Amino acid sequence: MARRAKITTLGLGAVLTLGGLTACDDNSDNLADSGPGILWPAGAETVGPLVSGTSSVIDGTFAWTDFVYDDRGANTDSGDRTDMASAGGDASYPQGLSNAADFVQVQFRETDDGLRVRVVLETLLDPAVPLLGIAFDTDDNNTTGAATLPGSWAPQGTLGVELLMLLAQDTGEILRWDGGQWQSVAALAVTVDAGANTLDATLPAAVAAPGNATWNVLGVAGTAAASWLTGAGVIHDLAFVADEPFYQWQDYRQADILSGKAPVEGAFARVDFGRVARGMDQLSDATAPGFHTYLYRSELKLGEGIAETADGPEFLGPYQPYLVYVPEPGHLQGEAMTVFLHGLTQNHLGSVIVGGTYLGTGRVLSEEIGALEQYVRDGTDFPPHNLTVWPLARGAGLFYEGIAEQDVLDVLADASFRFRPDPDRIILSGASMGGIGTFRIGALYPDLWSVAVPIIGLARDSVEPLLSNFENLEILQINGAIDTLIPLAGAQATTDLLDSLGVRYQAWMLDQRGHEAGGFVYDCVYRDLADYVRVSDPARVRYTVDPVMTVLDPATGLELVHERAYWVSGIAVADRAQPGSVNAHSLALTQRELEEVVRRDERYASDAAGRDLCGPNPDIATGDTWRYRATEWRFGDELPSRNRLEVTLANLAAATFDLARAGLGDGVAASVQVTTDTLAEIVLTGLQPGQAVAIAGSTVTADAEGAVSVPVQAGTATIDISAA
Repeated sequence: MARRAKITTLGLGAVLTLGGLTACDDNSDNLADSGPGILWPAGAETVGPLVSGTSSVIDGTFAWTDFVYDDRGANTDSGDRTDMASAGGDASYPQGLSNAADFVQVQFRETDDGLRVRVVLETLLDPAVPLLGIAFDTDDNNTTGAATLPGSWAPQGTLGVELLMLLAQDTGEILRWDGGQWQSVAALAVTVDAGANTLDATLPAAVAAPGNATWNVLGVAGTAAASWLTGAGVIHDLAFVADEPFYQWQDYRQADILSGKAPVEGAFARVDFGRVARGMDQLSDATAPGFHTYLYRSELKLGEGIAETADGPEFLGPYQPYLVYVPEPGHLQGEAMTVFLHGLTQNHLGSVIVGGTYLGTGRVLSEEIGALEQYVRDGTDFPPHNLTVWPLARGAGLFYEGIAEQDVLDVLADASFRFRPDPDRIILSGASMGGIGTFRIGALYPDLWSVAVPIIGLARDSVEPLLSNFENLEILQINGAIDTLIPLAGAQATTDLLDSLGVRYQAWMLDQRGHEAGGFVYDCVYRDLADYVRVSDPARVRYTVDPVMTVLDPATGLELVHERAYWVSGIAVADRAQPGSVNAHSLALTQRELEEVVRRDERYASDAAGRDLCGPNPDIATGDTWRYRATEWRFGDELPSRNRLEVTLANLAAATFDLARAGLGDGVAASVQVTTDTLAEIVLTGLQPGQAVAIAGSTVTADAEGAVSVPVQAGTATIDISAA
């Protein structure tokens, strides 16, 4: 295991590049900072850090960030949110619509003309669809004003609102309660921008101006076709409902408020406009210990809404959620971070929903186990040992391919930008489908992670040819021998393949365990993950590319090109009907002689003496037994360095080698031996401008950027680099 050498942090202008994906640019316009650890990418339409269920005041704007995909209306079941089977909303949209009334953010800002209101929606394909209401209790007294809104909603308690702004295309309106009924005060100009997913309007100062007062504000969302305003339809979403539990789609309190099972006061925001006007910034503590739901804005154009497919629902909106857990004592920059991939039929919260039926939440610290008890026999009271994020992955069954793969990269980038973890201690893990995804994402992007931990997973057939990519990324594989979802034979076949490849791995097969991702004997593995350190510039790079996994979709903007690992990039396959690979060995980088590859195959038991998967532990005696397999590399003396790079290419038309990262920079004289089975264009970077490079009697010089390109015919050739 690579042990921790030192902790490093990303500076504010640092760039985390994920093959073409940039987590943050060195641009102060893209950086917001309001205290240690509270950072976020600035948005063109949104304000603040985009943490669901929280409000912010920033530069004179109040902004509430809502939960997304929670537009499920009232809880019409017999029970309330304390009854797991009944909790959450039950509303459906008119045919042809999905996710059409889902708040992302509500903003208020006072201007000379009046109170500017902006609403950002998750889905806004047709400007004529949404019908939104923003109601104000202007005297901070719920015993005055209207008890209810127009329509059929019958809340528990009185609203006490005096003004109602109706935001809709061409039919915007301001209503005032006159003591007995709602009266139209004025038409309201509403700008609906389907490209930006925004509705903008201004409450004229001549109608009402908050000044330095405190107003209580309510926000409701529905559709114009089935209007809540007339009672023909329902309210699908409420703004300003905080403290939602981390289950299903975080709409429990909202659904009970809409059904009259919970007091309506929980749906109001109390806005101190005097504080807002004075520019007194205020942020919620979104890095406190515990769970948080973060949003990021995707650049993909996927059509929005929720698509029901054979693989389950796909969530196509621009604002994607991910769950965050901050361990005690709170967030610190430069610490380890785990990216954890959820299982089949789950979302980012770990909630399992099959055919519209909620079965329970199997995530750590869950108190809603429901029908999942067989999968968490030791309970869920195992808090993550380090900062952990769970992507939604755009769906419940995409197996981390396509848009799901991109979501993992986007969450990694967004979380890295906000939390500033140690980039050398980013852990990849996942359970079930997430374990399968860990093998896939780890193989495609091995240089991003410090360790890969697939739990109750295996490598699918499409990923097996890529497992040699784990040359410098250790795998910790945990499976159960009586798992009916990931059978013993399949999991063992993956372990056998890892063993035959000689990559470093540890594998535990627990005899009495099924489809279980954690427990007392497991927890030590998770505890020690922060000690693993990413290998950034290894002496040997092995990387196989399968062109079938490339995605280039100009219509959506999805570009997944797997053409780099460590100091090798620009990998282009010659015959795209089959994989291509590179095996590059730098003799200039520090390395020790590999004296022996030790293969361990042992049995252990957590008996009365006490043992967990990591070794003897008198506190853990569960009766579990398991088979432990591992490949260990045993090294001898340090080898003398040589300014030489040895490269073998198979079915590659091109590859680029960063000589500086490979230890051959600073203008040194060096040689590059290339063996290839087809004509290949070799690009060398990290040279000094003008440095001479010779091959087959021809000499070229490096350009102003220190790069040179030379063709190499099939066979073996040597490229000689003269000293600068």
